[in-house]
Amino acid sequence: MTHPFSRALDRATGARPIPGNIVRHLPDSSEALKTMLEMIASAQRTIHFENYIIQDDRTGSRFATAWAERARAGVRVRVLYDAFGCRSTSGGFWRELRSYGVDVRPFRPIWGSGPIEAFSRDHRKLLVVDGERAMTGGLCIGDEWAGDPSVGAPCWRDTMVVVCGPAVAALE
Repeated sequence: MTHPFSRALDRATGARPIPGNIVRHLPDSSEALKTMLEMIASAQRTIHFENYIIQDDRTGSRFATAWAERARAGVRVRVLYDAFGCRSTSGGFWRELRSYGVDVRPFRPIWGSGPIEAFSRDHRKLLVVDGERAMTGGLCIGDEWAGDPSVGAPCWRDTMVVVCGPAVAALE
């Protein structure tokens, strides 16, 4: 008999659970952003980062700096962003990342897509480091999600999970 969770996962996503993983839940954005930056800083071979919104604010700059540092250290850094979700992020932000050797690409450029494709967006939020550790969930990259305690802006409550084990290969 199939476990109820397995049936629910299959029904919701068309995916089967992959056994043998360690999963750690991160319930708020401040801890998740910190963990993502730590994972990026520890990368030795590859960083694959995919997100719907990456803003060129203080939080986005922290990520850009981390990606650039790893790219300069010889790590293959790949960033995929949604062109519509990042429409307010400056072109200079992406050009600067490319100048440091970060492979930056938009998902479905707004003006280059056909009318149907323009509505097909990439809402994934995913980080995979060295093919060994991954994070996924609902968190975008920007000050809005990070919060700012100095002005009384709380961080978002947005679930992310860290995954270690065989499921990382599927996420990558």
